[in-house]
Parts: sequence; C-alpha cells; structure tokens
Amino acid sequence: MASGFFACIASSISGALLLGLSSTQVLAADDLVQFNPATCEFGAKLEPYFDQAIAKRQALPVEAQEEEVSSPVNQPFHGIKVTGVFIGYEWHGIYFDAPPDQVRSLFRKLGYRVAEDGDMSASGDEVAVTASIIENSGKDRKQGQSALTCGV
Repeated sequence: MASGFFACIASSISGALLLGLSSTQVLAADDLVQFNPATCEFGAKLEPYFDQAIAKRQALPVEAQEEEVSSPVNQPFHGIKVTGVFIGYEWHGIYFDAPPDQVRSLFRKLGYRVAEDGDMSASGDEVAVTASIIENSGKDRKQGQSALTCGV
C-alpha cells in the first residue's frame, strides 16, 4: 500500500514539473513586471499605470466602458520596453515594443512556462483564466508589436 501512495506522489510531482507549476521565476523584486498567470496580477510597479487606465475608462460614457483603454508606460524590462498597459471588458495586459517571439523567449528565460503559441495560462485554475503573449495588429499595433494579455 505504501508503494502505491509513493507512486501517486511521484506522479503528482512529475505532473507538476511538466505543467510548469513548480517553475521558479527569476525576477528581481524591483523588476517592472511581476506577472502571475494564475491571478492576472502584473506587479506593484505597474499598478499606477493600470490606475490611470481605469480612471480613463471610468471617465467614458457608460456605453463606451466596455471598450479597451490604455495608458502609456515606456519603461525598460530586461532589454525590451513595456510601452503601455491596457484594460478591456474581461481582460487586461501590457504592450511591448518587441515582437512576440522575442517576448516569449524572454519570459521563458525568466522561468515562465510559455507555449510556442504564447499561451501562459496557469493549469489547474478553477476559473478559466487565460494568459498569452500575442502579436498586435490593427489599432493595437500603434501601442506595441506584442502584448501579454490575461483575463477570463
């Protein structure tokens, strides 16, 4: 019976390692971005920028408050630049001046689990929170080449 218990524990640990649940991010405490894919939090240093975007959104007429609103950041982050933050109806995120492949590679180096398509969603969430590094297009392209989005 004990061997079955240990096999179950070993299987759980292996699964967690494969899913990236036990990966360690190598961010310094003072890094601009402190992203948590399970909670969609981006860290204290970006909070004032998100607060600005929230204030802009709240100043809009009610019917326009479902539109995405952004606020500029223009701060360095590990060799690339965070150009802005944005808030949508059920999502929010940050814009980067670099292409998505470069941003994905950076986040992998920082210890995040990032799929080839940019998916960073945390596994095992009870609520379907999704996170992804995507290429910007259309009007979002003016904000940056790519974005890290998170939401439900």
